[in-house]
Amino acid sequence: MHTSQKWMKIQKRFFDKNTTHKINWHVVVKNREDKLMAESIFACKPLLVEKKCKWGSMDHSLSIRAMHESISGFLDNDDVLLIIDSDAFPIANIDSLIACIVEDIENIYGIQRTDNGDYYCHPAFIMLKQKTVRYLSGFLPNDSKSVWLPYGVRNRYMPHKKDAVGCLTYCIDRANLRWSPLLRTNVLDVMPVLFGVYGNLIYHHGCGSRHPTVDVHRVALGYSASDEVMAKEMTEIYRKISDNVFSRILSDDTFFEVLITDREFTPLHIN
Repeated sequence: MHTSQKWMKIQKRFFDKNTTHKINWHVVVKNREDKLMAESIFACKPLLVEKKCKWGSMDHSLSIRAMHESISGFLDNDDVLLIIDSDAFPIANIDSLIACIVEDIENIYGIQRTDNGDYYCHPAFIMLKQKTVRYLSGFLPNDSKSVWLPYGVRNRYMPHKKDAVGCLTYCIDRANLRWSPLLRTNVLDVMPVLFGVYGNLIYHHGCGSRHPTVDVHRVALGYSASDEVMAKEMTEIYRKISDNVFSRILSDDTFFEVLITDREFTPLHIN
C-alpha cells in the first residue's frame, strides 16, 4: 500500500536489484494522482482504495484484504504472494527465500518485530503461497471472512493488541503451521523499532509515509504514560533522523551497511 509517491521508485529500484524473478506488481493507492504514478513505475493497474476501514485505523488491513480479493480469482495455488509495506524492500538477494517457498521447504516467511514486543508475523513483509492462504481460511473465527482482518494477537507489551493481519496469525497458530521469522539484525539501533534490517535481507523504515512518533512504541522504549514531554522531544528527534536516512536511501544503495556492520560510526546525525 502506497499512501504517497515517496517510496515508489525506491521500492522498485531495490526489488530490481535484489531478485531475478519477474514480479507482477499489485499496488494499493489512496488517490488518483498516486494511481497514475504507480501505473508508470510498477507497470500495473493499481487498486484505488479511498475509503477508511470500518475498524478505525486499520487502513492497512482493508488495503491488503481488498487487494487479495481483487486478484485471488486469477491466482494458482502455487503462486507466491509477497505482502510488503511501501517503505520496505530487499537490501540483498531474496531468490533463496522465494525458492524455499516455491519448493515448500517453508510455508511462510515474515518479519517478526520482537523489538516492538510482537510474537506474530508483521505485514511489513510476508511471503507465502496462495494455497497457504486458502488452507488457513478454514481456521478463521466464525465472524471473520478474510485472513487479512485485524484480530487480537499476542504482544509482549499489549497482550490484546489488534494487528492488520491478526486473523492470519490466529489461523497459523490454530493450524500449528510452521512459519519462519525474519528477526531484526541491526548492530546500530538508533531506535528499537524504526530503521530496521531483518534477516540482513529486508529493510523496513517504519512510519515512512508519516512523521514517526514514539507514542505507539512508548512501552518498548521504556517511557511511561506520563512522559509526555520526553515523548514529544524524541518524536522530533526521530523525525529528523528519518529525513536524513531517507535522503541517503535516495542515492545510496549501500545506505543500510552502517546499520548492520558498525557500532562506532553513524551518519544518522541530526541537522
